Amino acid sequence: MKDKINEIIKTKYFLSLFLLLVSIPVLINFNNPACKIYASDSASIDYCYRFDVVVENKTGSTLNNYPVRLGNIPSSYFISEGYLEPQVWDLKPYVSTLTNEVEIYAQDIDENPATWWVNIPELPSGEKRTIRVLMGSPEQKRNQGITFNGGNEYTSIPDHNSLDLNHNLKLVTEIEKLNTEIETGVLIDKYDELTSTGYKLDMYGFGGNQFIKFTVDNETVNLIYNSSWTGNREIIAENTGTALTLYETGSGTSASNVVTVLATANTQDVIGGLGFNNLVVRNTRFIDTSTQNILAEYLYNPSESTETDTANYNGTIEDISGNSHVMNYYFDRPQTNITAVQSEVFSTGEISSATISDTTYNLMSGLGITYESLTPNNSMFGMSFLTPPSSNYAVPDNLHYIIILSVIGLLLAIGTYLAINNSVAALCMFNAPFCIGYANGITPLWIVFAVALAVIILWGSQQWAERT
Repeated sequence: MKDKINEIIKTKYFLSLFLLLVSIPVLINFNNPACKIYASDSASIDYCYRFDVVVENKTGSTLNNYPVRLGNIPSSYFISEGYLEPQVWDLKPYVSTLTNEVEIYAQDIDENPATWWVNIPELPSGEKRTIRVLMGSPEQKRNQGITFNGGNEYTSIPDHNSLDLNHNLKLVTEIEKLNTEIETGVLIDKYDELTSTGYKLDMYGFGGNQFIKFTVDNETVNLIYNSSWTGNREIIAENTGTALTLYETGSGTSASNVVTVLATANTQDVIGGLGFNNLVVRNTRFIDTSTQNILAEYLYNPSESTETDTANYNGTIEDISGNSHVMNYYFDRPQTNITAVQSEVFSTGEISSATISDTTYNLMSGLGITYESLTPNNSMFGMSFLTPPSSNYAVPDNLHYIIILSVIGLLLAIGTYLAINNSVAALCMFNAPFCIGYANGITPLWIVFAVALAVIILWGSQQWAERT
């Protein structure tokens, strides 16, 4: 009888110790969910934070892939508080499900507030739609670009003689068509239509096919834009002086016109984007192939984009080549009768599914709970042993940590069971490494609770068996 009482005391002692062990890291890190362990974006919890934008259309007509202005984004605050990484590459906006990602154009990231643009895929008049914006994962590297949506939208680079190469010129641009419709517009245009001088890279439709055309003075080369080309596509146009060539690098498709042609200099500015209805331009480069020098380059990154005219939605984009050929953009996207209401920032842990309704509710409102990002504690004892061997490791980091800590926990559990012959205590010891791992940002909270549930079930089963 005395041994039985001692056994019960030991069980309750270890159960109490276990619950304490679970509660400490949970309380310490309740505001710090372990959400950014590896580079993935297949689930919302691969990002730490989110905010929602509810867009309402009262224009009287349906909006299709239309850019909506977000005029109250605290960019600088987001960065300083760790909600966003400094380059603002860790954004993923979507509608309804994660696979339905939409375009967002972030700019003025040093400002509070800043003005961003987000595209709404389709929104009939009189309806609302919720766009969820995930953020807070420095593993992500979003490729931002300007979306041209019809009207009189375009970019312009002031004329400069360094951009008037008569040959040895390569033009590189990365684009994405947002639908299968034929597009007609100019990608890079320094061409004088009256004198037929200069060069131009544009898109047009003919016979139901999409074409890309490279023009130098009176000579051209055409390339069919295959309807199967989806996603981002890099287009290269080159004038060697003895041939004009067009490439699509993803498929390896090319077209050439072997002809001697030297581009005649003109005083035209370089125009881009004019005429397109649903096209994203993600980068633009001008290269002198005789020296491989980049004459001008535009990546449209948030840190390089600034709105300079809030009334007309115009701004500038930096030339990162160092040659100071600043690009100006001119948007034509009226916002009359379109409203966009932004929510506060939430932890992605507050939602269990990537599917959302058109109406978003703040379930944590008024509780004063804030969320900060959590990164692995590299100073934790034994972290050098736990760290994955290389960035090319095939197993995601958090799974790697779980495997290693499971082995450690199993050894502790076996040792505890052999020492005191108590299964509840053994399970408590098995969970100890996961509690420590969660407190240091390397394991998710769910595994701590899973083992805790197993302990409670086992203990309850023992109590039931003893009483029956």
